[in-house]
Amino acid sequence: MNTLLVLSVPRCIEKITPLIASLSAKGAVDCYHIGEMSEETKWAGDKDIRRRFKAKYRHLIKEFIEGPGFEHWGDNTVAGRAFEDLDISNYDVVLVDDNRSERHLGFPKLSQMCRANKVPLLGTPHANGNLTNLPVQNLNLYDYIFCYGPLDYNAYCKVNPAVSKRFIQGGYPPTQNIKTALEFKNKKHILCVLNLLGFRSKGVAGVQHHADEEFIKKLKLGELQDKLGLPIIFKIKSRYYEKEHHNYDWKESVNYVSNLAKKEGLTYNTVTDCLDDTFLLLDSGAIVSCSPTMTLKALSTLNPVIHIAGSSMMGSINQYPYLLDLDKDNLISMYESFDVKEAQHYMKYVLADDPINRYIWSITQVAEAYQTVRV
Repeated sequence: MNTLLVLSVPRCIEKITPLIASLSAKGAVDCYHIGEMSEETKWAGDKDIRRRFKAKYRHLIKEFIEGPGFEHWGDNTVAGRAFEDLDISNYDVVLVDDNRSERHLGFPKLSQMCRANKVPLLGTPHANGNLTNLPVQNLNLYDYIFCYGPLDYNAYCKVNPAVSKRFIQGGYPPTQNIKTALEFKNKKHILCVLNLLGFRSKGVAGVQHHADEEFIKKLKLGELQDKLGLPIIFKIKSRYYEKEHHNYDWKESVNYVSNLAKKEGLTYNTVTDCLDDTFLLLDSGAIVSCSPTMTLKALSTLNPVIHIAGSSMMGSINQYPYLLDLDKDNLISMYESFDVKEAQHYMKYVLADDPINRYIWSITQVAEAYQTVRV
């Protein structure tokens, strides 16, 4: 089984990387890098994950194919050059690190190429977005789309019951790596995962709370730090902003967060890019998150995990029992009331178990079914 991995967003490839060893055992695996993952695109962070990815997996990947990059997010010059000179007929299956249409990256062209050659195109969750009809609509591009588990699967099927067989409950592969390393975890820090920072324009993606001075004051991380006696690590996303911000430097984000932390008198550090955040999560005495995907991963650590309501799209955590309302709730009180069994019960409702085997089995089954069509 020859597989093509289409990788476009560094933060999204983490659900693909745990699959590479198993996929390479079944046949040749190539990677097509486009958009943020293309070497043409200026890296927006401090550590270039693209190069770390290649160094770590080059023994398992037959070929790294460099597609077009962009100057800024939404740069429409990429689509016209996307997937040029790529012979899709060489592959039995194509797996993408996204489930969106991404017209500016030429995904509709990729879909046409796959269907012309009767090669199945599979999408995977982009972050932990709202449970709307968007993934259902994108089935016009993808033959199948992986989702997290029962909660989002049922939501998508409610939109259109006829597409139920084209959604696959796959769980989230990075959680399997976390579970296998549980015995090595230590309480070294409090992890605060940030999403949008205060200098970005308001109203993006329906987010109510940006990490600004008011946000940090209401959160009262200092009280949690005093209770646990641990330093705080702020996890900051490296982001490609819109055209008017295309000169953005990751240091701007670090300096912005550092200034907020200093005003609150916090003992802290910052982290931006990391290829594998397993131990960043495992070594947390508590995790306070604005990222719904990081929240899902963090539940596998068995550590206290609190998500800040209104700081992100809610997706599959919209019913999570430990959602902190900055205007009503107290961080210390929620930390003290945290029940790991209750959190684990929720995780089982949201994430299908044994994700790596689920993905590999499903990919293999789809590829074999299409092989009979091509004969």
